[in-house]
Amino acid sequence: MSEQDTQYITIPMTIPAEDFWSNTMGSGWEHGYAWVDIKYLDGASWDKMGRFVISYLDHNDDEGDEKVLTKELGVEDLAKAYAYAVSENYHHCGTRWDWQDQDSCTSDGILQIAVYGEVIYG
Repeated sequence: MSEQDTQYITIPMTIPAEDFWSNTMGSGWEHGYAWVDIKYLDGASWDKMGRFVISYLDHNDDEGDEKVLTKELGVEDLAKAYAYAVSENYHHCGTRWDWQDQDSCTSDGILQIAVYGEVIYG
């Protein structure tokens, strides 16, 4: 069967939100190029689900000033980004993405998709 003839299906899955949150937020993504700062809101932290405001570099800044933008995100945004990455068969940093075994590279990719809509850096 050729690649052109291959059929695909989507399989939704249910996972514990708190586990997904801490696996994503606690895996070192903040050392990626795009990230300037993070502020957790209302008692949230890397291991306590909630919302956060992320400061990041504007990749459309043609003047080279490294303009910083902010965006508020939560676990729903991260889940949408992860689902998109899996559905598009992303291999950021040379590995398949597994929500249970994230490293700084895959979690950085999830954050980039949540912020930029795609992986821009790395």
